[in-house]
Amino acid sequence: DWLQLLAETGLAIFSLVVMGWVVFFSVLTRQWSRRQQGFARGLALGGIAALSAGVFHALMEFPFHIPAISLGFAGIAALTYSAAHYHHQGMEFFSYRTLKLSGNHRAPAALLVLAMMGLQLAFGVRVCYNWIAEQSAPTEINSTRIPPKLAAEDFRQALRYNPINSKYYLGLAETSAGGASAGGVASGAENYLKSAIFYAPANWGYRLKMAEFYLGRYQDAPERYIPSALKELAAAVYLFPESGLLHFRLASVLAWTEKYYQGLIPAALRDGQSIHFTEAIRLEPRLKKYLQGVQTKSN
Repeated sequence: DWLQLLAETGLAIFSLVVMGWVVFFSVLTRQWSRRQQGFARGLALGGIAALSAGVFHALMEFPFHIPAISLGFAGIAALTYSAAHYHHQGMEFFSYRTLKLSGNHRAPAALLVLAMMGLQLAFGVRVCYNWIAEQSAPTEINSTRIPPKLAAEDFRQALRYNPINSKYYLGLAETSAGGASAGGVASGAENYLKSAIFYAPANWGYRLKMAEFYLGRYQDAPERYIPSALKELAAAVYLFPESGLLHFRLASVLAWTEKYYQGLIPAALRDGQSIHFTEAIRLEPRLKKYLQGVQTKSN
């Protein structure tokens, strides 16, 4: 969760979240260390342990993607803070600071509450739209039903409700490109793949599909498709450098291009054939038995 927060929001927002957590936790533990009442110390210690466990769990997993865990964590944080400030000395009270609004501040407070409710309503509407889109073109794995056969219109319907789901664009590209060789259809499939990459730029699989799309049409315009295919393959390798198969695929296409279309290899990839073959075999030694066949064909 922490790494995904950093990747999705950037260093500035990540720093604010970390800073907020550090301030909250330091205030909480400092208040806990000052307490003498056994009930308050024990209850607050349990909450501190639970909060620490959640934060540690999020270092290696995605617990806070589950709404119940996120809400439970927020509830524990509030109860722990209250427990650390709880007093029972003749009367029950909490020693944390409170803000009492006078008549002059009630109107802005009401507007703030309405604004927060509006944001929550907008979020709810967005969730409903996403649910409707997923009903039109299911893309998530559901083990309780047989995967439906989807047509291009199903993905178009889904995009009307959720236009930023990369899987819908991928589905459109696959249904548009299937069995059609017309230039307009090929161009449409290419644009859909580009949209899928735009909304999921870290998905190496989309880069690989785009590369295979270009390689499948290289005869129509070698000068356009072959360099683009090599660039997409290189991007897939960059995003997933631990895959020996991707290194092998890139090296194989480089070997083929060097024999038949040597002038079309991008400058950044020239002389990279042996490097990627070596890396492929290092990562997956079983690929070594295929190397001689590839080199024989290229020669």
